[in-house]
Amino acid sequence: MLRIAQISDLHIAATDAAHYNLDVRAHLRAVVTAILAQQPDVLVVSGDLAAIAGEPEAYVWLDEIFQEFTCPVHIMMGNHDRLAAFNSAFKLDNNIQNQQLYYRIDYPETTLLFLDSAPANLSGEQLDWLQAQDQMLEDALLFVHHPPLLCGSVFMDDKHKLKNHEESWEVIRKLKHIQHIFSGHYHTERTLCVDNKSLHLTPSTMLQIDTKHPTFKQQHAFPGWRWIEYDGQRLQTWCDYIFEDLTT
Repeated sequence: MLRIAQISDLHIAATDAAHYNLDVRAHLRAVVTAILAQQPDVLVVSGDLAAIAGEPEAYVWLDEIFQEFTCPVHIMMGNHDRLAAFNSAFKLDNNIQNQQLYYRIDYPETTLLFLDSAPANLSGEQLDWLQAQDQMLEDALLFVHHPPLLCGSVFMDDKHKLKNHEESWEVIRKLKHIQHIFSGHYHTERTLCVDNKSLHLTPSTMLQIDTKHPTFKQQHAFPGWRWIEYDGQRLQTWCDYIFEDLTT
């Protein structure tokens, strides 16, 4: 059984200063402490590590945090990340192709595939690569920062959706060996079942967004993350939260 912890949308600023009136570093420390206590096999960090636009100081601080994990840590790009600073901190050259961070990692139970949607778009190159991977693999879990579907969050679907979600889903829905897709970006917990596939949205370690409001509105500021347990056939997944007041 492969046990994966997925964290997303950390939004770490360059300093300890509060962001959105929240101590986002304290949020992440609390989540990391909770995850470490459960000893996952893998940590996936699914994008938007930086607060606004790839602050190098945020990545340096995060690199120190990730070194607390003895398990593999797989890091992805989000729309608030910038590749040069990202790579300078995390040394991911082997997984960068044509200025895009996408790659695969093989485990005995399954293969993990990671895409780069930092420009709010999935390139044709990545979609072609994804189809080629599907033909070579018997089973895989797919991770991409932006969900490749509209997800019923009024504000995010209207203002911050994946620009080519229809094209991307047309490719993804036909993949024979990928049944589960894991995303972040929407700052909410949700699972959608479409075309016999499951799209799982993972909450943010920063704050959660009200899905029913047409403009940005915070639902709550309890940091969350997702657990995934998979043996190659049976998958279980759920989200946990820190239900404490971590505000400054």
